[in-house]
Amino acid sequence: MDGIEITDIKITKKGRYALFCGDEFLFSVDEDMMARHEIYIGCTIDKIDLELFKKEADLSKALERAFTVVSSRNHSRKELFDKLTQKYDEYTADYCIEKLTGYGYIDEEGFARECVDMFRRRNMSEKQARQYLNQKGISRELTDMVLDGYADDEQKRVRAVIEKKYMKKMQESPQKVAAALYAKGYSASAVRAAMNSLETEYEE
Repeated sequence: MDGIEITDIKITKKGRYALFCGDEFLFSVDEDMMARHEIYIGCTIDKIDLELFKKEADLSKALERAFTVVSSRNHSRKELFDKLTQKYDEYTADYCIEKLTGYGYIDEEGFARECVDMFRRRNMSEKQARQYLNQKGISRELTDMVLDGYADDEQKRVRAVIEKKYMKKMQESPQKVAAALYAKGYSASAVRAAMNSLETEYEE
């Protein structure tokens, strides 16, 4: 039976083991895989087994990458999937996501609530917030739940946006300011109320 002889093994910078056959790099494996499959210099691996080992090694590397990504902050399933499929196939990305979900590393509600905190800091409109969560793959039901009551202080957010970006322009062309705010998704009533409040204060 044809097989591939492992002629050299080198430790990579990331602590994995790079397998070689002559001058050809095959793939890298972790220490656990080395031990389980009894891989060593001089061993011969059947070509079919080699393909299976390579697939297993790819899954292991992808899972390590997924752990690294979610260790920095919460991610939605779609967001993690999009990042993983930049380098791995969809099957591998799905495998990693299911594994991390099972381990409790993916918390979409936690992710969505952290997004709402960010929306408030940036004074985003509810329309912008919904669009953002939709792009991240958050369900309509979860979006409705985390944004419950978000519109209550919309006038305050509109005012903050005006004060930060549009105060000079509001004195020159309030209609253009209103149009810009409408385009961001703020309601007409909140825009009018915020602008009237600022105009009254300015006149006083």
